[in-house]
Amino acid sequence: MSKIKHWINDHAETFFNSHSNLTAISACPIRSRERKRILQQEWCIVFYCTNKGQLPHGEKLFPEKIDDYAIDVREQSFTTCSKTNDDLSVSNENHSKLSMGAQIEIEQGRIGTLGCFLQLNENSVGFLTCAHVCMSENVDIRSYSDSGKKQKVYQPDRQSSSKEIGYVRSISFTHGERYKVSVDAALVILTDSNRLPVDGYFVKAKDEDLRRAGTYTFN
Repeated sequence: MSKIKHWINDHAETFFNSHSNLTAISACPIRSRERKRILQQEWCIVFYCTNKGQLPHGEKLFPEKIDDYAIDVREQSFTTCSKTNDDLSVSNENHSKLSMGAQIEIEQGRIGTLGCFLQLNENSVGFLTCAHVCMSENVDIRSYSDSGKKQKVYQPDRQSSSKEIGYVRSISFTHGERYKVSVDAALVILTDSNRLPVDGYFVKAKDEDLRRAGTYTFN
């Protein structure tokens, strides 16, 4: 996996410049063959393109193999759900209007990520984050809700009290039970009406974060 990531970082831009229908390159542990009739477990390099099977005039075919890895060509457009305006903030910066993916800090000092937003009722908005972020390291607990101590939540951190955005309302943390799905979720109630979300986008993604995740996009 790391070898493929390094290859993507070093060579992706060259392929984007020479293939106009290429939309993304990523690593994948599953390779599809014979038009997806066969799926096999094998690390490969995936080339995502528009109109698979049609070669743009004057361009060459994609390679079938690079180093020890097969090339899996898939017809698919690719876009991130992150914001792209250069004036917008990345995860660990202050967001005047909250966005999914933003960094948060719980009162006790743990760093987490702002998850999906929830419209709880007409006058209440919240969001999900991981329960383990809201729990003390020395607590061994299976599940509980509304512990009575409504921990404050800050974005991006607690260095300034003016960045407080809400409090932890409930936690569900269940694990280790055979044949049951584990849950690691906490509900945060937003109290700062001035920072309520205005859209469903994620925070701005940095190129190095996409590369670290094994994906390189080119616009």
